Amino acid sequence: MYMFLPFLTAFIGLVLVWFQKRVAGLLMLAVTVLTLMVWFRFHATSHLNISLWFIVSKQSFPSLAALGNQLSLLAVFGTLSYAFFDQLYFGELPCPLCLMQRIGFVIIGFALVLNIRCGAHSAHYGWGIIGGLVGMMVSLRQVLIHILPGDKGFGSTFLELHFYTWAFVGYLGLLAGFAILLMLPNREVRSRSWFANALVIAFILLVFGNLVSTLLECGIGPCADDPVRYDGLLWLRSRLGI
Repeated sequence: MYMFLPFLTAFIGLVLVWFQKRVAGLLMLAVTVLTLMVWFRFHATSHLNISLWFIVSKQSFPSLAALGNQLSLLAVFGTLSYAFFDQLYFGELPCPLCLMQRIGFVIIGFALVLNIRCGAHSAHYGWGIIGGLVGMMVSLRQVLIHILPGDKGFGSTFLELHFYTWAFVGYLGLLAGFAILLMLPNREVRSRSWFANALVIAFILLVFGNLVSTLLECGIGPCADDPVRYDGLLWLRSRLGI
């Protein structure tokens, strides 16, 4: 499956939201969610050959709901940044399920960016919850793949837990946060503070970075179940004769 597509649609949608094109952004968010669900359906029914191995002033946050949205986006940004850092620094290429879990966090972040740029709306929270639920299913599937005794799991660990286990915990926390945000009076959630703007721009750039890295890893074709090299980059070099 073309794993780069959800990152591409999310990036395009985020750029549209930055320019306050809310309806177009929501459309791209819906496309991203539906693409993730189709990709997961494919991998959920197929065998995977995976080996065992500031200073911020009060004016910056005019309401508790605004603070919650920005801190939630910061949590999503931190999660994706750590995964991206692990990929680039330690050279651990993400598997298809790993990439789908990243897309789930991207969808949640997308919903939060919609709130921050265009104001809180139930549709924004709804799409974020759907993205979180799909991401939880993806991470739970990967947990169950490696649940048998003696299975060392896929990739490295953090505090003795694999990243897909942490992803499941992260989704639970973010969905609980969404539930709390929905109970708060969502007035003045829209923000143009330097902190909010910097956070949104950094998130958009991170999504673009994931889009590029996915293209370099998988090309425009399906990703390897157990990736060990950047196939897209090798294809590009062969085409350019480098």
